Amino acid sequence: MLIFIDVLYTLANILFLGNILVMLAWRWFAEKTRDPKILAFANKTIRQTDRLLLGPSAMALSITVNIHASLAHSSIWNNPRLTVGMVFFILSGVVWLGRLVPIEKQQVKLCEGFADGGPVPDSYFALTKKWFQWGILAAALALGSAIMRAAQ
Repeated sequence: MLIFIDVLYTLANILFLGNILVMLAWRWFAEKTRDPKILAFANKTIRQTDRLLLGPSAMALSITVNIHASLAHSSIWNNPRLTVGMVFFILSGVVWLGRLVPIEKQQVKLCEGFADGGPVPDSYFALTKKWFQWGILAAALALGSAIMRAAQ
């Protein structure tokens, strides 16, 4: 049973971190083009992958870490590395849900006005700057969490 949970945990971790890093890169390349159609497509795709990959993989990570600890007759909160890793993971989720998702929703709404090639408003680029600031923080916390869990 423990091996099955470890495999699920590993797959969830790959999906979680992979999605975060790929979306940061995807977004960066899309923003470099400044092409309204590409920007609109990138924003829509990021929202979709958040719902289809990031959210479910975050849930799977949370569940498998706790099941693993339970099967090992341990607690995440008794191990300093796991505790720091979980705090980083939780903070990453807070940044994602509290900052990134609202920015993404605003940008998707703005994209509706220029998805067919119209001018991109300055407010879109101001939100993009904020998205990258918060996105890099969320990614750093997620990577830190993975490192702390792996170091355990």
